[in-house]
Amino acid sequence: MSSSLRAAALAAAAASLAFATGCSTTISTLQPAETVGRNKWHVGVAQDVSIPVGRVTSVTSTGATTAAKILADSSYKPTDQDRREILDAGLGLMLNPPGTTPDVMVRYGFVDGFDAGVRYSGTQVHLDAKAQFLTTADGWAGSVSIGYSRHLYSSTVFDVLEVLDIISFQRHNLELPVQFGHRLGDYGHLWMGAKYIGSYYRMDSALAGVGLPSTAGLMHYVGLNSGIALGYKYVFAMAELTAMEMIAKPEVFGQPVDIGGLVIMPAVGVMARFP
Repeated sequence: MSSSLRAAALAAAAASLAFATGCSTTISTLQPAETVGRNKWHVGVAQDVSIPVGRVTSVTSTGATTAAKILADSSYKPTDQDRREILDAGLGLMLNPPGTTPDVMVRYGFVDGFDAGVRYSGTQVHLDAKAQFLTTADGWAGSVSIGYSRHLYSSTVFDVLEVLDIISFQRHNLELPVQFGHRLGDYGHLWMGAKYIGSYYRMDSALAGVGLPSTAGLMHYVGLNSGIALGYKYVFAMAELTAMEMIAKPEVFGQPVDIGGLVIMPAVGVMARFP
């Protein structure tokens, strides 16, 4: 493929990134407020869709355009501004890429009012424990959770930025959701709540074989979610909507860049609670 055609393809990939990426950050909860119950299991399978509608989209678009310019002319020497724009885009894609993510969860109830579980969502492994602090006779419940998740690096998000080489990436999350919900008899669950996620990240990269400054820092998500599960007794179809504000201002080449903004994540799936 010629350099001009390759650059055009890269620009087209940037335009369609939101529909093609498969390793987005999971902010959904995908479980009722009520714990699963003593010696019982919860198994869930779902699909998350991450839709960032904040400033990260413009940062990513600018970086992809700059990458296309570099690929179109092999003799072009990237400027410091070019390096900054591509590194900004790389951070934005790694910290909050758009796209779809498969989600699998398994939980176990150790005692009534307390359960714990493990969750895998493409590029993220998650562990958490949940305690129920509210139970009413008419089916209302309230619970609080604490969770830890670690990201597994995937180069998929950088297919659109071919000139950027990621040497290493790490991200660790602390998650604190509070949920309230209502059991619909044998027919399902309703839930809603608030959630905080705090993250530490670090990324080392290179552009055209030249090392770029390491970037590390903290970022935060704050938001709300609501969901419903409908079925009978043990198996339920579920849908959930999460909206969170991402607060992230990493320093790139000595200057802060704002890649935060609103992130919306709808999700659909199936869950089972047994025996």
